[in-house]
Amino acid sequence: MPPTTTLTIAGLGAHPTAVNLTIPDRAVVSGPSQSGKTSILTALCAALLDVGPEGSMVDEQVHDEAGAAEVAVELPGCPPIDFRLTRGSRSALKIDGARSTSAAAHREALGLADLVIARAIMVPFYWHALTRSPRARGLRDLLSAVLPAVDLRAIVGASCDLRPEDPVDLKAALALQTATNRAASEARGALQALEAAPAPVAVEPPPPERVTRARAYLARYADWVRYTQDLASWRRQEARRQDAARARAELGPRPDVDEAALTRARNIARDRSADVARARSELDAMRRDLDRAQAYVDGDAADARRRLDTARAAPEHCPTCAQPWPAVDLAALEAAARAATEVELAERARRVDPLAARHDAAAAELAQCQAREAYAVEALAEAEREAAVVATWDRRAAALPVLDEVAPPDWDGDELGDKAAAHALAAEELIRTHERAAGATDAAARERAARAARLDEARRRLAAAEAEAERVGALVEALRRAPTEVARRGADALRIALDGSGVELRLAEPGSDGDEVRVYVDGRQGWLASTGRMVLADLAIRLAIRRLAAARYPGGLVGYGRLPIVVDRAQDWSGEWPDAPCVWRLVTAPGDLRVRRA
Repeated sequence: MPPTTTLTIAGLGAHPTAVNLTIPDRAVVSGPSQSGKTSILTALCAALLDVGPEGSMVDEQVHDEAGAAEVAVELPGCPPIDFRLTRGSRSALKIDGARSTSAAAHREALGLADLVIARAIMVPFYWHALTRSPRARGLRDLLSAVLPAVDLRAIVGASCDLRPEDPVDLKAALALQTATNRAASEARGALQALEAAPAPVAVEPPPPERVTRARAYLARYADWVRYTQDLASWRRQEARRQDAARARAELGPRPDVDEAALTRARNIARDRSADVARARSELDAMRRDLDRAQAYVDGDAADARRRLDTARAAPEHCPTCAQPWPAVDLAALEAAARAATEVELAERARRVDPLAARHDAAAAELAQCQAREAYAVEALAEAEREAAVVATWDRRAAALPVLDEVAPPDWDGDELGDKAAAHALAAEELIRTHERAAGATDAAARERAARAARLDEARRRLAAAEAEAERVGALVEALRRAPTEVARRGADALRIALDGSGVELRLAEPGSDGDEVRVYVDGRQGWLASTGRMVLADLAIRLAIRRLAAARYPGGLVGYGRLPIVVDRAQDWSGEWPDAPCVWRLVTAPGDLRVRRA
């Protein structure tokens, strides 16, 4: 039994109540107006694409007697597909009971991602609406999307040497051609500049015998310079030797000095210094003893006098209570003070006077020691002055060099004279001229070899640049011919897809006059065909689009190749229908919808 499609429509268009259709693989929808033909197409587009034949689904497409429109579709071999549209809300889509997150996700799951292609297959004369765009750009874009994909690199590579890094865009290829032509011009200019450059010229060297004589004179001159330097050095050394002899004669004999006497004087001075230090230490000890005895003797008498002075200076009355002070026995205090004074004088005579005598004796001893020390220091100074005179003589004698007499240097042959330096400069210039000439000759030979190598390299670069420019030129020509080849292949694919239908879609060259896509029916312009013939041509074009889209985009639950094609104006064609599977041929009447087999 041939496969069938089940369609349930409720509350949509001309069907307020549920209508169930079991549609065979071939059916034609025909009938009068307002009989529900377009509602069948609307239901299929809504369930599969979430759009109507004319565009988005709106509340007006819901029947006035129903609150919501519902559609259920079961295509052969596909799970159930449901659509629901409630007034004032968005549509809901389900596949096998699972709700789709969005219309795009719904179409993606069904394998109908490109909405334009799907509508061109399902909606009658949708492709004809695309021809109304400027230069039929919409229809050409549709055909470009469904025609077999063309490998542009393979087309271009078939007629030129195409490399992986080469662009296949004409604008980029033209830029590459400009760059390669410029590189070829630059290589050609570089070669011409090298060819026009003058060749290097060798320099004529001086005669070899003159160069030999110049080298010999320079060797003789070097010996002469060394002789003059040695002679000047000998003269300086001889002058120094004579000056040292005169200075030694002027210095005279070495003075005598008594080293033992200098040592004795130093020892005596050291001993006298020790005696002075010892006498000073003894005098300091005597002075400390004398100071302590004096302080001891003066203590009691000073206390008695202080008490007597305090009693004499005391007031007669108390400053706080104004009472008279007790009477003081001043006579007793004075007697006590006199007694203390007498005791102090006696104690001083007993203790202080002997210490003072010994202190004076120590001071006299220190003075004698200091006098002996001064005499010893003066004797030491005299001995050291004599030693200093001898040391000065020794230093002056040591500073005088002792030089042996040396014989002056010898020179064999004639002296070169005052012009020797000028002659040597001339000889050096002659030798340098000879060396420059030899170097210039070698450099000229190297330059000629390098120039030949540069010319070969420049010719090689020019050949490579010209070859690359020629290759890129061929690439540009191939890219310019490529659109024609692409159009030819597209036309062949369309011709095969429309073979036997009497319909032809001609693709004009891009940029040519007229529409880019022209429709021909039975060899004539499409607008000259009858209404029924245009209905049949629409069927043929949609079948061709479906066939091409199914080949280019296989996959999905439905896919472009399984979309049903509804002919809702079947009554306009009275001839035989072609054997086209999945074309629905339905007969409708107001309030009645039934299927008539073809």
